[in-house]
Amino acid sequence: MTSRRQSQNGGKIKTGGYEFKVKDLTNEIYQCKICTHLIRTYIELPCTEFHGFCKNCLIDLERQTMERNDNSGERVKYFCKICGEEYDPANKKDHERTDKIILGHVEVLCKQSIIGCQWTGTIKAFKGHNNNDCLYAEVPCKFAGCQDLYLRKDRQKHEKDCPHRIVKCEYCQADVKFLHVKVHNDIECQLIPVNCSNENCNQSMPKKEIGDHQNNKCVFRKVPCSFQEVGCYAQVICKDLGVHEADSHAVHTTLLLKKILKVEQESTETKRDYKAMKNELQDSKRDINEVQKELGTTQARYNIMKKENDKLRQELNTAKTELEECKRENVRKTLKLEQDVSEIRKNQENLVKGHVEIAKVVNKNANISNEYRIQDLSLIQQTCAIVGKSLPRKTSFKTPEDIFDVISRPNPIQPIDFKEKHFDFEDINRVLQYPYPNYTNNVRKMCNLMEKGKIYTDVYGNSFFKLFLPQDNYLNAQYKDYLDTIRESSSTEFENNNMVLWKFGSGHYNLYINVDGFNYDNSVIGLVRVRDFFENWPLTFNGERNAIDWNKFRLGGKNVIFFLRRK
Repeated sequence: MTSRRQSQNGGKIKTGGYEFKVKDLTNEIYQCKICTHLIRTYIELPCTEFHGFCKNCLIDLERQTMERNDNSGERVKYFCKICGEEYDPANKKDHERTDKIILGHVEVLCKQSIIGCQWTGTIKAFKGHNNNDCLYAEVPCKFAGCQDLYLRKDRQKHEKDCPHRIVKCEYCQADVKFLHVKVHNDIECQLIPVNCSNENCNQSMPKKEIGDHQNNKCVFRKVPCSFQEVGCYAQVICKDLGVHEADSHAVHTTLLLKKILKVEQESTETKRDYKAMKNELQDSKRDINEVQKELGTTQARYNIMKKENDKLRQELNTAKTELEECKRENVRKTLKLEQDVSEIRKNQENLVKGHVEIAKVVNKNANISNEYRIQDLSLIQQTCAIVGKSLPRKTSFKTPEDIFDVISRPNPIQPIDFKEKHFDFEDINRVLQYPYPNYTNNVRKMCNLMEKGKIYTDVYGNSFFKLFLPQDNYLNAQYKDYLDTIRESSSTEFENNNMVLWKFGSGHYNLYINVDGFNYDNSVIGLVRVRDFFENWPLTFNGERNAIDWNKFRLGGKNVIFFLRRK
């Protein structure tokens, strides 16, 4: 048996040694002075007398000493429990040889010696003695379910009286726990004798046979009269059934006659019902024949309609084929028409450039001043009519290139509805067509009405969107087919379904765009200027712009408007 280890609050001694009494008092030199038991795991202190203690007892004592000195701020000092001499815990030593002497040579008394056991021996031999031989050791009951402990010497008495002991049923010889014998006899055992419950029957038999006896074989059971079906509902003891039938002959005859008369009446009614049902059956057959004729006619009509439907389906498939061919032809013609329109526009632009060059030459020859003003608007009107544009309100330009700039700009932006507000781009159209004194205010007005990151598109397919760029950083713009690969980055400044603004390092912005219809091949991206309207700022895809004058593009709150334009 291993020693117990008790831990209590308040710094009390903790038991760490072997809890045995020694037979020879001279062996008390092996007792621990902390727990007063034989030393377990002998530790020798570096004091003058080399005193020894239990390892766990010494650890607990040193811990208590250290806890008492935690708040003093001074070095913790450890003293021998016997001589009081200070020692260094690092110089403690194990003594395996002494441990072997204590376990194998010191003679101790049995732990049950206080109740009568006379055994003496070593600690190492005690386990075998306690588990096998000690008559005063507590042992558990061998019967399942019993939690009692008793002294080994009382085993025979306990097993004789234990309520969990196994006994044989005297009727069925089944093994039953003693405490379950009554339940077994009342419910489980089928061979225990029981008495018949019928009145005046005193027979006794096994429980498994009593049911058949009481219901089928007992002469004292009650049975119905043989004339029950004709109206006699008397319950008679089985052995007296013949007497009852003899005494009730006249009553039974009357009941039988009434039953015969009733059966004859029901038979007459059944014949009458049968005849009526036969007539209904004949009528039903005639109706079935008529329905079959109508079904045949309907089937013939269905076959005709099916043939017509198949013919119509074939004609429909032919029409669909012709329609698809017409669509493909229409696409080819549309592409050809777009090519022709593009060629016409190129010719128109060349024509405009020619007119501008003519104006330059005329102006140069006439030696006009730096403030160039066109007096005769017929050339501009004619040129604008060719390219489908209206004449701008202001007709004062500094150079002939301004005329080309007016008529070569994109078509006007159409009104856009968003956020339940209507914004007409008339002022922006004027900004895009010629110098206008309220340019910055109009751009700021448009910026205030735009939602961050939302795409606005005019009728010609060009798009605008607003972002918030708080720092003067390098800017790189890229098209990206799949934005999900970069959405989870911790450097993301803004994201939605069409774009991700990613900031990395201390001075770089990466703008990834995925807008339907725009790619590297067919479009350009740039910034809309706020103050200098003569030139927008194109960006290079997959290339940084590191010389951006952000004051020309940033509005209040450091918002910036981007444009996506077809090439």
